[in-house]
Amino acid sequence: MAVSELADGNIITTIRRSQMPELPNPDLRLAILKVLDAALEEAGGASGKTLLDRLGLESENVMEMEPSLMWLRDKGLMQVGLRMFVITKEGRSYLQEQS
Repeated sequence: MAVSELADGNIITTIRRSQMPELPNPDLRLAILKVLDAALEEAGGASGKTLLDRLGLESENVMEMEPSLMWLRDKGLMQVGLRMFVITKEGRSYLQEQS
Protein backbone atom coordinates (compact mmCIF):
# COMPACT_ATOMS: atom_id res chain seq x y z
CA MET A 1 0.00 0.00 0.00
CA ALA A 2 1.36 3.39 -0.90
CA VAL A 3 0.54 6.47 1.14
CA SER A 4 0.99 9.98 -0.21
CA GLU A 5 0.30 13.30 1.46
CA LEU A 6 -1.20 16.27 -0.37
CA ALA A 7 -0.05 19.85 0.16
CA ASP A 8 -3.14 20.62 2.24
CA GLY A 9 -2.33 17.79 4.66
CA ASN A 10 -4.91 15.25 3.41
CA ILE A 11 -3.56 11.73 3.19
CA ILE A 12 -4.49 9.50 0.27
CA THR A 13 -4.04 5.75 0.47
CA THR A 14 -3.47 4.00 -2.82
CA ILE A 15 -4.01 0.27 -3.01
CA ARG A 16 -2.03 -1.53 -5.66
CA ARG A 17 -4.05 -3.80 -7.93
CA SER A 18 -2.27 -6.88 -6.55
CA GLN A 19 -3.54 -5.97 -3.06
CA MET A 20 -7.18 -5.54 -4.06
CA PRO A 21 -9.53 -8.27 -2.86
CA GLU A 22 -10.81 -10.79 -5.36
CA LEU A 23 -14.34 -10.76 -6.67
CA PRO A 24 -16.82 -12.18 -4.18
CA ASN A 25 -17.27 -15.93 -4.21
CA PRO A 26 -20.98 -16.77 -4.84
CA ASP A 27 -20.81 -19.91 -2.66
CA LEU A 28 -19.27 -17.94 0.20
CA ARG A 29 -21.93 -15.23 -0.17
CA LEU A 30 -24.70 -17.82 0.22
CA ALA A 31 -22.91 -19.47 3.14
CA ILE A 32 -22.60 -16.10 4.88
CA LEU A 33 -26.31 -15.39 4.35
CA LYS A 34 -27.23 -18.82 5.75
CA VAL A 35 -25.15 -18.17 8.87
CA LEU A 36 -26.68 -14.70 9.25
CA ASP A 37 -30.19 -16.09 8.78
CA ALA A 38 -29.66 -18.66 11.54
CA ALA A 39 -27.95 -16.10 13.76
CA LEU A 40 -30.86 -13.67 13.38
CA GLU A 41 -33.10 -16.10 15.23
CA GLU A 42 -30.46 -16.95 17.84
CA ALA A 43 -28.77 -13.66 18.64
CA GLY A 44 -30.06 -10.98 16.27
CA GLY A 45 -26.98 -11.25 14.04
CA ALA A 46 -23.46 -12.59 13.91
CA SER A 47 -20.11 -11.08 14.79
CA GLY A 48 -17.13 -11.44 12.48
CA LYS A 49 -15.73 -14.10 14.80
CA THR A 50 -18.99 -16.05 14.67
CA LEU A 51 -18.94 -15.91 10.87
CA LEU A 52 -15.35 -17.15 10.76
CA ASP A 53 -16.10 -19.98 13.20
CA ARG A 54 -19.29 -21.16 11.50
CA LEU A 55 -17.75 -20.96 8.03
CA GLY A 56 -14.68 -22.86 9.19
CA LEU A 57 -12.26 -20.06 8.27
CA GLU A 58 -9.16 -19.17 10.23
CA SER A 59 -8.74 -15.56 11.36
CA GLU A 60 -5.80 -15.26 8.97
CA ASN A 61 -8.26 -15.86 6.09
CA VAL A 62 -10.61 -13.01 6.98
CA MET A 63 -9.63 -11.26 3.74
CA GLU A 64 -11.35 -14.07 1.82
CA MET A 65 -14.63 -13.04 3.38
CA GLU A 66 -14.31 -9.28 2.92
CA PRO A 67 -15.31 -9.01 -0.78
CA SER A 68 -18.41 -11.12 -0.13
CA LEU A 69 -19.39 -9.01 2.89
CA MET A 70 -18.96 -5.80 0.90
CA TRP A 71 -21.02 -7.21 -1.99
CA LEU A 72 -23.82 -8.33 0.35
CA ARG A 73 -23.85 -4.94 2.07
CA ASP A 74 -23.80 -3.00 -1.21
CA LYS A 75 -26.71 -5.06 -2.56
CA GLY A 76 -28.71 -4.42 0.62
CA LEU A 77 -28.78 -8.12 1.57
CA MET A 78 -27.15 -7.51 4.94
CA GLN A 79 -26.41 -4.61 7.23
CA VAL A 80 -23.55 -3.91 9.53
CA GLY A 81 -24.97 -3.38 12.98
CA LEU A 82 -23.26 -2.59 16.23
CA ARG A 83 -20.49 -5.22 16.34
CA MET A 84 -22.47 -7.64 14.21
CA PHE A 85 -23.68 -8.39 10.73
CA VAL A 86 -27.44 -8.70 10.24
CA ILE A 87 -29.33 -10.23 7.32
CA THR A 88 -32.01 -7.95 5.85
CA LYS A 89 -35.49 -8.82 4.62
CA GLU A 90 -34.09 -8.62 1.09
CA GLY A 91 -31.27 -10.95 2.13
CA ARG A 92 -33.76 -13.54 3.36
CA SER A 93 -35.71 -13.28 0.09
CA TYR A 94 -32.49 -13.64 -1.92
CA LEU A 95 -31.52 -16.69 0.14
CA GLN A 96 -34.89 -18.33 -0.53
CA GLU A 97 -34.60 -17.61 -4.27
CA GLN A 98 -31.16 -19.23 -4.38
CA SER A 99 -32.21 -22.38 -2.49
